[in-house]
Amino acid sequence: MQAPLKQKILKSCLLILAIFAAFLLWQGLKWQYFLQKPLNVTGKGLEYTLQPGETLRSFADELAEQGVLSRPRLLRILARLKGLDTHIQAGEYYFPAGTQPGQMLEQLADGKVIQYNFTIIEGWTFKELREALAAHPVLQPTLDKDMAPSDVMAALGKAGEHPEGRFLPNTYFFPRGTEDIKVLARSYQAMEDYVAARWPHRTPDLPYETPYEMLTMASIVEREAKLPEERPKVAGVLTKRLRIGMGLQADATVIYALGSHYTGVLTRSNLQHKSPYNTYEYAGLPPTPIAMPGIAAIEAVLQPEIGAALYYVVDDPDVGSHVFSATLQEHNEAATRYRSR
Repeated sequence: MQAPLKQKILKSCLLILAIFAAFLLWQGLKWQYFLQKPLNVTGKGLEYTLQPGETLRSFADELAEQGVLSRPRLLRILARLKGLDTHIQAGEYYFPAGTQPGQMLEQLADGKVIQYNFTIIEGWTFKELREALAAHPVLQPTLDKDMAPSDVMAALGKAGEHPEGRFLPNTYFFPRGTEDIKVLARSYQAMEDYVAARWPHRTPDLPYETPYEMLTMASIVEREAKLPEERPKVAGVLTKRLRIGMGLQADATVIYALGSHYTGVLTRSNLQHKSPYNTYEYAGLPPTPIAMPGIAAIEAVLQPEIGAALYYVVDDPDVGSHVFSATLQEHNEAATRYRSR
């Protein structure tokens, strides 16, 4: 072969290689651009519900139609390279502004769906808890509003247990479509776990034979003490009364006993209401808790501040503060000052 021909062939090969290298470089730049470019969404981000059975192809095509994703085919290739193409999970997702394609795929594969929340408030009664559950816009209702409390507990697998005070106040997170009974089950177990963990660490010689009795006292403290710093003091007074056999005389128990008949002001006749929950009429603890005690109230009862005080009366109703007294005379004087104001 003549030298000029060889040179011509060599130049052609080099040109082809250069073109091929340029093509690879161009494709590599496009690939890197695709990987690094965020989804085309507004500052509010994108909400998308991936239906059960929906494929990655249909998902990518839908995003392309919305103008969110420019190259759906590259998304499918990326998913295969990452081994995520068969692992995406159905659910309701939120992709914030700035989300890159790889991050979106990992979120789909991990099932990191939108989380909603439900908060059980300290001091709620079971009736209030049921009403709040029924009003939640995302929870899937399974508990009929007319369902008896005993039937609710039976549905939880806790037949025969009284529901009051059994559910730990906290915020619980869940995806759309979660059944209301599952939130109840989680809060019930959370209370069981917390009480079981803390019961062995209680102050020695407390006048409670069971954790349930402690929980009953905690529910009273929850409703009686409005200020966090007063909870251990209120718990101390009530614990001291229980030890010596003195009536607890807690207004909150009377209010619970009155139920819907409570008008907002306790009268003398209210304090004589015949109910085992009326601690003015009956000694000892009421038969069950009267509300859902929070962790602070439980801790106050497990570690009460027992001092000289045997009485307390409201000092400032707007703030919720109390005056604590060691003698009945001091207590009566404090009560008189409150009534005079």
